[in-house]
Amino acid sequence: KIYESIIYKVVYTSVCHRISINQHGFMRKRSTASNLINISQYINEAMHEGSQVDVIYTDFQKAFDSVSHSLILSKLKNEFGFHDNLIRLMSSYLENRKQYVFINGYNSRHFNALSGVPQGSNLGPLLFLMFVNGLSEIISSEHLFFADDLKIYMKVNNHCNCAALQSEINKIYRWTRLNKLYFNIKKSFVMTYAKKKRPIVY
Repeated sequence: KIYESIIYKVVYTSVCHRISINQHGFMRKRSTASNLINISQYINEAMHEGSQVDVIYTDFQKAFDSVSHSLILSKLKNEFGFHDNLIRLMSSYLENRKQYVFINGYNSRHFNALSGVPQGSNLGPLLFLMFVNGLSEIISSEHLFFADDLKIYMKVNNHCNCAALQSEINKIYRWTRLNKLYFNIKKSFVMTYAKKKRPIVY
């Protein structure tokens, strides 16, 4: 734990300025409150000027458990410029981990964790933020993250805006397929904020 804490401080200091400002999870001086304030202010201002706002709430399915080790190591090197020595250290941290299930006083057999970042640690969530950081770079519309929760939103005043929002969804979907993450459909939904009696539906 002490060694991991030291590594976390080194990594966080070197990458915190690279993490998207739209990410509010596990980042200092950002929180669920700052996330909520940002979107609430946007919606209030838009509705005050008579605009409709559509928000798409998404959730990645078992996100922290599903992150590909090879993909995250590739991102650390190619997107964040980590030195080979640090890549080897992260590889050692992520790979060859054992897991088991404990229930009703019994342990299951141990099995290899072939994907995912360690939970219950500081470094695991930070690695996840670095993994999804590239997604923020391809989204053109307003958006906010809280770790693995993503919402994208924009003013919808005509069908061109509808098409633009759909285009954003398509981009996100392509990114998830390439990076082997999948949406939890049951926790993903669209919400419309409007004063209109007949909001635009698409």
